[in-house]
Amino acid sequence: MARYWPLGSGRIVTSPFGPREDGFHAGTDFGFPGGSANKPVYACASGTVIYAGAAQGYGGPDPAGWLVIDHPAGVGGGCTEDGHIIREVARGDRVTAGQRVARINPDSATNGGVAPHLHLSVMPREYNPDAKMDPIPWLAGALEPPARTIFGPDISNHNGVVDLDRVKAEGFDFVWAKVSEGTTFRDTYWPRTRDWAREIGLILAGYHYLRESDPNRQADLFVDQLGDKSVPAMLDFEEGGGGIDNFWAVLHAIEARGVHVALSYIPRWYWERIGRPDLSQVPGLIQSSYVEGTGYASVLYPGNDSIRWAAYGGRQPDILQFTDRALIAAKTLDANAFRGSPDQLRTLLTVGGDEDEMAGWNPELVNRAMELLENIAGIYRVSTSPLRHLGEGPVNTCAGFAWTADGLTHAQFVKQMAEEGHTPSIALLMEVASALDNPDYPDRQDDAKLAQLLLAGVSKTKKAAATTDIAAWLEAEAAQQEGS
Repeated sequence: MARYWPLGSGRIVTSPFGPREDGFHAGTDFGFPGGSANKPVYACASGTVIYAGAAQGYGGPDPAGWLVIDHPAGVGGGCTEDGHIIREVARGDRVTAGQRVARINPDSATNGGVAPHLHLSVMPREYNPDAKMDPIPWLAGALEPPARTIFGPDISNHNGVVDLDRVKAEGFDFVWAKVSEGTTFRDTYWPRTRDWAREIGLILAGYHYLRESDPNRQADLFVDQLGDKSVPAMLDFEEGGGGIDNFWAVLHAIEARGVHVALSYIPRWYWERIGRPDLSQVPGLIQSSYVEGTGYASVLYPGNDSIRWAAYGGRQPDILQFTDRALIAAKTLDANAFRGSPDQLRTLLTVGGDEDEMAGWNPELVNRAMELLENIAGIYRVSTSPLRHLGEGPVNTCAGFAWTADGLTHAQFVKQMAEEGHTPSIALLMEVASALDNPDYPDRQDDAKLAQLLLAGVSKTKKAAATTDIAAWLEAEAAQQEGS
């Protein structure tokens, strides 16, 4: 998977990794000739923000300080640490490679008392300050962060036939199009739009306008009208959509039918109306905040630093719908902006940023796994997990929760983490699955069947990455034993 430089073109190394007069420098400092204040900082790889805000040596108060991003095995693993910055994402946010995540703090009163620059540290696996390595070799072959913002319209039956050839010729890279609404409405323009967009190479997502009605009937309608389960889905959650529970119910119902929900149109005004729920886990958040006037999208766009991009619900928007009066293909349409490249948008629209994520996914297997899980959880006593290590007994302490908590809770935890590419969880599933038909573990046969079923829901890419990690760990352990 691609990595990106943390600063844009023209950057220089102002202080390398290694010893210097004031001690060992466990990172690399980057800046720009002539000054680095407020320059954007980009994620070197996809991952999840695990620390953000004020930090000793890097400054504060929040949002000044640092940012630490944990990168899953599927994109190479490791952690990156950005210091002396003002964060633009929050702890728990998921970010994509090359996404803007911060800016260099210009104020020595809040940036740790230094001249404005970026300090980058890299750790090869989990967050471990004692394991910091030289970032420059790690960044070998890294790409330049995107210097552009891409645009795309949002269309529906209300717009009639939109000439997508002209949309693409005018420089737009993507299009969102309505598929259905509630439990009965089908947008008859959708099949034409779907086939046309794919034929000419426009990035595409189809959306369902939520209503406060039966989630399963809404999902049935949407998936049937979508026509191709490989098309990413978007949920239009606004007026008439009910509360956040309805949003999640419809999302889960659609995904249970084999369609990936990649985008969530939840405007700030509606988020406030329904009680400001947590949005940190919704996929691909789209905010709408309209500028004044009518004109070309690139002219109306308020800019990458606009307050309209401000975070809400515990996360920053991925996409901004900034006008409903853009002149596109001789029509007046909604226009959206994405701060990144077309490839980065495609990454956002895939499952977990991994195009092979759904390889091996079989909803029937997963449903069977959950049924088996419920049966097993009912047999074992409290604090005994069906996915505990082979030869391991029950652990009844809080300290043992991570691996041997209550059977149902722990197995669900392992399932979720394995699907996200967490190597230890995948390794645990492989270990338990190996007990199948093994006479040494007669009491673990149902557990082994469960582990095999859960492994079937992990993508081939993530299993391959985990296998590579496991082999590296075993090799390192063997080398350590030989040297001791």
